[in-house]
Amino acid sequence: MNRKVSTVLRSLTRERETGWAFAIVVGAVYVAFLCWAGSFHEFWRDEIHPWALARTAESFWDIVTGDRVYDGHPPLWYWYLRVWSWVTTRPWGLHAANIAAMGLAGLLFLRFAPFARPIKVLLLGSYLLGYEYGVLARNYTMTWVMLTAFCSAFNPLRPRLVWLSFFLAMAAITSVYGALMVCGLVLVLVPLGMSVRLSAAPPHNVLVALRPRLAIGLGLVLLSFVFFVYSTAPPDPNLYSPGWNFGALNVTAIRPSLRLIVVALLPVRFFGDPGYWENQLYFWGEHLTLLNTVAVVLPVLMLLALAPGWWEVAAFVVGVLLLSVFGVVRYTGGMRQIGNFFLFFVALAWIRRLRAPRGRHILSTVMLVIIGLFQTRTLLVAVAQDRIDLFSAGGQAAAFIEKAGLQDLPIVAGPDAFVLTVTAHLHRPFISCETEEIGETMVFHSRRRGYSDGALLDRAVRYAQEKRTPVLVLSNHPLPAPAGPGLPWKQLYSGQGREESYWIYELGP
Repeated sequence: MNRKVSTVLRSLTRERETGWAFAIVVGAVYVAFLCWAGSFHEFWRDEIHPWALARTAESFWDIVTGDRVYDGHPPLWYWYLRVWSWVTTRPWGLHAANIAAMGLAGLLFLRFAPFARPIKVLLLGSYLLGYEYGVLARNYTMTWVMLTAFCSAFNPLRPRLVWLSFFLAMAAITSVYGALMVCGLVLVLVPLGMSVRLSAAPPHNVLVALRPRLAIGLGLVLLSFVFFVYSTAPPDPNLYSPGWNFGALNVTAIRPSLRLIVVALLPVRFFGDPGYWENQLYFWGEHLTLLNTVAVVLPVLMLLALAPGWWEVAAFVVGVLLLSVFGVVRYTGGMRQIGNFFLFFVALAWIRRLRAPRGRHILSTVMLVIIGLFQTRTLLVAVAQDRIDLFSAGGQAAAFIEKAGLQDLPIVAGPDAFVLTVTAHLHRPFISCETEEIGETMVFHSRRRGYSDGALLDRAVRYAQEKRTPVLVLSNHPLPAPAGPGLPWKQLYSGQGREESYWIYELGP
């Protein structure tokens, strides 16, 4: 009996997989969960916008040089969605694309990550991997895919430097956060690409040389950074993007930056919180003394967990420093942005265990378990909240238009940044009052002018009169009847979401 118990325990705590059975079974459960949770998740505007942009672009190069440059993200996610748009142009294709990417990353993680099986299951069921990157469809999904591919290919005894560099190069064009993490991760390639030997002749000097493949790999990563800058910086001032604020980079910025690491790794949320979507500092913000203490202790423990792997420690310092600085001088971000601290630490803990396979890694194990427990509980809260508290009513508004047979009517809509959730579901362009353009991918666009209800209604009236046709007027708030000509005006629909609500009107000629 004791032998059977021992066999079961060894199976449960196995750290090195020798086959694919465990990864496939648990990975299938993970994908099934993502499908279930995604079935009742309504896309937010910042999720569905890249899908609309990718499917309407003229080519892959048009994605590089077109309206995507106003989004602040490099093109890899949009390229990936472009491929999926060949399968379908319906919004469910975005769910399928995201689940496929996370399913692949989960399979690699379960098969190759050198963590005990319970830890792998715990981390895979984390809030970030289970909801923020698993249910919500954003470009950070591709960052995790590339990190898992990089770590899976990492072999200190037989380093594939070109392949490793390729995965880092791809991670650098997933998001600015991916690029900043690559600046740290590239350091772990250095010991793999170095050859150290003693000279044959006295005084037997130590000779250090870099292998040619490392030079090729570093060149590949450098080119990806050049492409990142070329493809991401908007060609003209972006009125709806925060500027650089290097003046904020001072000693007082250290504490808020450390707090973000705590919120990202140890999120605390409660069921039934009415302010769930608005307040990511809930609990921690009410216990500032505890938060400030943990904000100092947690990064120190993370460093100690990677020691004495000095290359991993150096990578951690560089990556966390760059992520923190970006959060101060440019954009603080929400959970999906600061969640990259979590991805970064998991990747470095993975690499550290590969470089020291006989180490006990007790502190690393304890930290991953604690982080996983915090994350798993918050995952349950997030899924429950998403099910009962609708964030966006965009999908429902689009469904109403299609069910009523109104999808072929011209749509005059605004503000641009909100209404595209509806028009992207319909795969229909809309007439904007903020630009002179007609399209369905206006969000984050720097050519926009200021929005006003009067301008929206004037545009609708002019269009209805010029074209002699009824038009749908769509907005994220109630609108008054237009002044002037007595055109028929009636409200057809109102749908309430926590952050994205919609009103639909018909204006007749």
